[in-house]
Amino acid sequence: MSIQNQKNLIMDSDLNDPRTLEAIARAKLEWESMADALPHVVCLLDSQGRVKRINRVIERWGLGTVVEACGRDVHSVLHPRC
Repeated sequence: MSIQNQKNLIMDSDLNDPRTLEAIARAKLEWESMADALPHVVCLLDSQGRVKRINRVIERWGLGTVVEACGRDVHSVLHPRC
């Protein structure tokens, strides 16, 4: 299914429909699993440079947990001794 078709599916769906919510949850899990499998840090930052989302590479690199990183300045997460 193309991205446009997926967008239309969600836009046309009732967000209270359990099937739609299950599809969204499944897509979220698949995306997170893919990002966690990468060998590099992948993160989403807010406009102030704070971590909104980050993959589990930081845990493998000994930089803390995903939960601890969220809300922190990205520099302090990636360079804790700096």
